[in-house]
Amino acid sequence: GDVHLSPIAGGEPTQAALIFCQALLFSGLLQWMYMARNMRQEKLHWLGPVRLKTALPFVMRLPLSFCGTATHQLNILIAGMGASFLAEGTISQLHYADQLISLPLGMFGMAVGVIALPQFTEMANKNEFANLRAGLADSMKLALYLSMPAAAGLAGIADPLVKILFMRGEFDAQAARGTALALQGACLALPAFAISRPLLAACHVKGYVKLTAGIGLVSMLATASMSFALPKAFAALNAPILGIGLSVSLGAWVSALLLWFFMRRKSLTPQPADLSGMGLPFVLSILIFTATWLACTNTETTPWIKVGILAPACAAIYFSVTAIKGCPEARAILNAFKK
Repeated sequence: GDVHLSPIAGGEPTQAALIFCQALLFSGLLQWMYMARNMRQEKLHWLGPVRLKTALPFVMRLPLSFCGTATHQLNILIAGMGASFLAEGTISQLHYADQLISLPLGMFGMAVGVIALPQFTEMANKNEFANLRAGLADSMKLALYLSMPAAAGLAGIADPLVKILFMRGEFDAQAARGTALALQGACLALPAFAISRPLLAACHVKGYVKLTAGIGLVSMLATASMSFALPKAFAALNAPILGIGLSVSLGAWVSALLLWFFMRRKSLTPQPADLSGMGLPFVLSILIFTATWLACTNTETTPWIKVGILAPACAAIYFSVTAIKGCPEARAILNAFKK
């Protein structure tokens, strides 16, 4: 029953909303069927004998693991609680902004962590901890290489992007502005979330479930405190929802930095020198945000032109410059496309 087609007015669930929910369920079933088919081809079965001695400890640790791995989702929930004290529609605006962040989060954050986990597991089983540190450094560099320009570009084109996707019907200019501000504030969480995934993969390989759960709780406390403090600080600028978005980013960076600190104490985190080469991508990301933000302030250009031209142009320039300068991550991506 908590389904609203309008971010401002709300109302009773409509037939269209019910159709959307049914389509979501159907797409999830199709995804499960596709994965089950591929598992059968690899002679893997998701049904089998249950061994209670090994299953029960695993199930008991699931809540702790959830606190560590689902920190971003929990932070969004906590930030929504802070947004409930603001103007009507703020929670929906935060939700819409989170949906736009989900795509790069999945592509550049979750994907790197999922790919790294089996490799880290194999290295840990063979006690190849030097290779594990090197692999962790490569994963974090790839995550930063992809997430920094994505965050910069998404923040720069936030206003026209929101207008293209959502601004119609009762989603008016005020709702579009609030969603864009929330998106800009939460975009800073992208690089933090991206490097957290390989760090969490390394933690899980070593069995540090309590450590990740504790860090997740600290991150949630930081988000909770800032989701009430930052909106007041930005109220003078008539942008309290920007403080909500920034609270999500702050919580993500608290989690990433704590994971880095504690894993470094256990001699598993790569040294800062191992992450060298990220200076050029960082500078280019700053330039991408500056260029897109300045271009989007031009009210004479339609949103379609801003998004349709700026986004691919910036992506092409970023990849070309880093490839010409010999960035290993650009070469790896180019080789992957060639294959």
